[in-house]
Amino acid sequence: MESRRICAVARGGIDRLGLARSVRTSPVWRQCGASATWAIQLVYGFVITMAGVFLGSAFRELKRQKEELRRQSIHPLSFFAGVLRSIDFWMGVCAAPIVYALLIRSLDGGGDAGLTVIALQNGFCCTLLASQVLNNDRESAARTP
Repeated sequence: MESRRICAVARGGIDRLGLARSVRTSPVWRQCGASATWAIQLVYGFVITMAGVFLGSAFRELKRQKEELRRQSIHPLSFFAGVLRSIDFWMGVCAAPIVYALLIRSLDGGGDAGLTVIALQNGFCCTLLASQVLNNDRESAARTP
């Protein structure tokens, strides 16, 4: 009974976001139908996107420390705690729902493996994608009289 509620909430949110047609034609929808498995797939994809956000932020922080601070080693616990507190990570967290919605909207084929790879990749570049979209919106607004 609880899984039906989860599906109903997920379907309602997707309908409100205008993603219903795209999601229903995705392989996840075709494979799982409107069952609880479909909702689990949707949540799974978002969790993988968030893992990508974390890994992308960690990578950018490692790169910064190597180039700017000339560090050759790190203390893992303090490093990962620092990543969780970084502005780059939280910008990615804020942008992740938008990036994931675009991912679900454009995903056509690939099944579980495709969803995993694309969600991880998009999460990794989430901050870059969001800033590019925002910059394009600003440029469009500046050109409009």
